[in-house]
Amino acid sequence: MSAYEKPSTWGLPESMVENLGKAMEQRPKANPLVNLMTLLTKSANEIANLESDPNDWPGWIVYLLEALEVEATSDRKEAGFESMLPILQLALERRIQRGRW
Repeated sequence: MSAYEKPSTWGLPESMVENLGKAMEQRPKANPLVNLMTLLTKSANEIANLESDPNDWPGWIVYLLEALEVEATSDRKEAGFESMLPILQLALERRIQRGRW
């Protein structure tokens, strides 16, 4: 079994989950999507281990978004970053409303 462990909730569109599932089945060659999911899972574990109180986690999530904003600005993808924020907001609201968080 790979080092990747599927989180209990992904918050991703079904099509992306399906593509990730297919990507995880592709062995032994490395897949960037699997590598990214593994890295994000490890990062979540590290944040949870360093900051045991979930009330401290929003600050780290905002920090990540700020770092992504810097990347988008340096790559001249500012409009894409700006349009992503309402999509993220809607995804969070839906998960909360459905009792998934």
